[in-house]
Amino acid sequence: MIGFGWTNPFPFTFGGGSSTKQVVRKAILSGLSFFLDPSDTANYAETAGEAALIALIWSSNKRLSNQGVPARMLENLAVWEESTRLRPTPKDTAPERRARLAGKMRSQLNNAIVDIEEMAEKVLGINYESVIQVDTVDVVSYWPGVNPGPPGYEWSSNYAHIAIKMNRNNLTDNQFLDKRDHLHRQLHKFIPSWMTFEIGTGDSFVAASGLLGVGLL
Repeated sequence: MIGFGWTNPFPFTFGGGSSTKQVVRKAILSGLSFFLDPSDTANYAETAGEAALIALIWSSNKRLSNQGVPARMLENLAVWEESTRLRPTPKDTAPERRARLAGKMRSQLNNAIVDIEEMAEKVLGINYESVIQVDTVDVVSYWPGVNPGPPGYEWSSNYAHIAIKMNRNNLTDNQFLDKRDHLHRQLHKFIPSWMTFEIGTGDSFVAASGLLGVGLL
């Protein structure tokens, strides 16, 4: 059976290059070469321990720096969820919680179309398709005394209406509804009061075949 380790090197390289520990150890051995014999067993073993300790410190620092990045949070995830008033359920996975937090924190900056797009993309991940605005040729504006609309819609417009298109790739029915509903709650707090929105799949709603609340109207 083939063995692995520094005493029995394998003729092929695996992974993404030298580890932090190997880089540090090489640097230490290079510095010691002016004063001591790097090939000495005691020196070789001691540098291994020193390199492991320094690599551990660097790893801890890197992990600490990730606590400020929603997509990489570990220990601080629950803290930020509480501060942003997110309420994960026991069935939510860590990646789902991080995605929702990333969308929530992104939505605190601004609420222009580009911000809505980025927030929706963070929340939906691979299930995000696009943000669709009403084409200028399809814009309808009604207001009393000038161009009143039909009964119940005398004062209405679709000018400030957007649609967030998503897909159902790798999602069960419940997972799809959970993602859609979570984005809906975030958008409800995020977009301007004069803007309306919908979330769905497909390019248009087909009567008698489309699912209400799922297909885009």
